[in-house]
Amino acid sequence: MFYKRFYRRYRLSGFTFIECLLSLTLSMFILMLLWQAFNTIRLSSRQQNGLMQLQETGRMANLLLSEDIRKAGHIGCRSVAPDYPIQSNIASTEFYFLQGISLQIFHADRSNTRKSWTPTLPEKLKNSVLPSTDVIVIERTHDKPNYLKESLSSTGSPLAIQFNHSNQSYVINDYLIISDCIGADLIRIDTISGSDTAKILHYTTPLSHAYAKLSELARFKQIAYYIQKTGRKNAAGNLIYALYRKQLFPEEPSQEIVEGISNMLIMQYKDNIEIKLEIHSIDILSDKPEPYLFAGEIKTPTTQQGFREWKININLRN
Repeated sequence: MFYKRFYRRYRLSGFTFIECLLSLTLSMFILMLLWQAFNTIRLSSRQQNGLMQLQETGRMANLLLSEDIRKAGHIGCRSVAPDYPIQSNIASTEFYFLQGISLQIFHADRSNTRKSWTPTLPEKLKNSVLPSTDVIVIERTHDKPNYLKESLSSTGSPLAIQFNHSNQSYVINDYLIISDCIGADLIRIDTISGSDTAKILHYTTPLSHAYAKLSELARFKQIAYYIQKTGRKNAAGNLIYALYRKQLFPEEPSQEIVEGISNMLIMQYKDNIEIKLEIHSIDILSDKPEPYLFAGEIKTPTTQQGFREWKININLRN
């Protein structure tokens, strides 16, 4: 009698088999929803980070290209133009200044992947540029010029330089531009005499005219921008491309300046340059390749990286 009362009062209770199955099914369903929500948030965060990366890539390329292109051809109080060409007796087809132009665009043959450009690429770039991508070469002078210390007595007189302390010194075989508001000449330094603060530059090619005191003298620069493989891959094994900058005169090693750029299309108009960049994310952004528009054409990539077109318009100086 006591046992029956005890059992009725303290008998064990729990879930039935059906209740366990229902609880387990409901738990798995909730976990699945949570996992899907987590994946959605993770994918959204990755895409947002990738889009921010694309924006940063475009802005950085815009900044660097604009800086050099806007300074192209600017010499003293004038800019290089057909009616204000650079004079020189230096026999060379590599300097576009001598033709009265300061920008040279090399348009790629986009019909196939063979390396072909119009006009023909400079020798220093032929083994570097990615096929089917345009190249731009810019000619300009150093940002901070030096000045003639005294007027020249003749077109062959040595150049006495009044140095600005912030400028680099010149060396033999440097190409320099001497200019005033009348004209400009391209010369090459043959020998240098004088002290560190009062250098005398000697050259062999006569100038177009005898320059007056305080005429500007600046180092000549020829700079190329182009697309090239970086040699690196992302975590998924996809190639990474980049925008490169190479100083052709005086020659310096090429520099990778902005990664994540795989194509460049350049058009020059009367007063501006239009550049279309094909920029790509470094990491995977989606579960499948996403089509995008570049240069008026819808493209479908072979990778799951994000691709966008970034357009740059740069007004040219007159």
